[in-house]
Amino acid sequence: MTDNYYILYNTFSGAITFIDKEAKNYIEKGDFSKIPPAMLNYLQKQGFIVPSNLDEIKRYQYHFFKNVFSTETISYTILTTYDCNFACIYCYERLMNMTSPVYMDLSTAKQVVEYIKRGAKSSNCKKIHILLYGGEPLLNLNPAMYILENIRRFCLKNDIELISSIATNGSLMTREVIKKLLNYNLRGVQVTIDGIREIHDKRRPFKNGRGSFDIIMKNIIDAIDLLPPKVLVIRSNIDKTNYKDYPMLLDYLADLGLKDKIRIDIGFPSGIPADISCPVTMLKGKELAGMTFELWKVAMEKGFEFWWEPSNMICAAKRVASEAIDPRGNVYKCWGLIADERFCVRNIREDKYRPIFYEYITVNMSLPQKCKECNILPFCGGGCLYESYTRTGNPFNIICTDFLSKEMLETKIKLYMIRKYRDILREKGIIL
Repeated sequence: MTDNYYILYNTFSGAITFIDKEAKNYIEKGDFSKIPPAMLNYLQKQGFIVPSNLDEIKRYQYHFFKNVFSTETISYTILTTYDCNFACIYCYERLMNMTSPVYMDLSTAKQVVEYIKRGAKSSNCKKIHILLYGGEPLLNLNPAMYILENIRRFCLKNDIELISSIATNGSLMTREVIKKLLNYNLRGVQVTIDGIREIHDKRRPFKNGRGSFDIIMKNIIDAIDLLPPKVLVIRSNIDKTNYKDYPMLLDYLADLGLKDKIRIDIGFPSGIPADISCPVTMLKGKELAGMTFELWKVAMEKGFEFWWEPSNMICAAKRVASEAIDPRGNVYKCWGLIADERFCVRNIREDKYRPIFYEYITVNMSLPQKCKECNILPFCGGGCLYESYTRTGNPFNIICTDFLSKEMLETKIKLYMIRKYRDILREKGIIL
């Protein structure tokens, strides 16, 4: 971090602290006897120093698979349609021919309800999380409302907590829609805005070419007072063509008085096949990590909150209790592989999982040696299945990915330290 101070981060436990150069040298040399007793005790409790006979890979895999098989919370991503009213320039669903005018009907919605009920009963879960996704989920809201209402009643009878959220382009997110969704313990609303009007409308137009910025912002302003603070997340997908203009969007949102009412999220398009033009503008490697740091630092200076917390990464596709259900009732594990029936693990009308289900659940059981020797394994969690698919043709090949890299982890740690320990950093004269 500086010549005199360093950030020590435990990728397994999430513990994080400052150490000075002297302590760093003792730790690297394994000369623990020279570390002051109080500091040594702290480092041991936080897992920075472990017994020499501990197999850290086995410990990691034990905790990883404990979470993989946990069913305390079961999560369902519901796609009531593959259709979308936007033509975003980087949409992986459109670019891979996933979007289509397929809509869930009421009969399928009823079967989805029964499927979720069976899953809840067999898992003895305490929480059910339902995410409305698409396509654009608000193009076909009625089946979603049927599912939410019937699962709400089921949860009340069985002492289960229902949590709902939605990822929407925002064009149909009226005040009336938000009022309806709030009946189902709405905890998250994600809307994507890629910049100020001129930028956003070039990247996320309606299918007829008309700009979408104005209607999205109108809907946000109309509904924001209904939502608890920070439930609405405004995500921006950033690449080489719009990163310079991102601060103008932050100023615009702040001028509207939204700074303390929303969260922001900075995303980067990835996993797009190499034969499509979008990868030319995508940020990669150290450039991606560097841009993440610079943009978030600007956002924090403008008063927006950096919300990442140190934690382990477990991809939802690798968890037993996380599934995505499409308009036809097909069940998938990975969002990026939805609509490709080669990767469908079952249909809601089937009694058993298909063989490929077990590939998802067990993919981390045979980690390559490079993963076992990598100190950021708990952060990356064995990588992204969709990224593996787009780069190798096989989602179950474990590969390194830019957004789960060491550089990206270091970037997030620095941003976390700025948010959490800004006063201490200033006191010590540390500039990140």
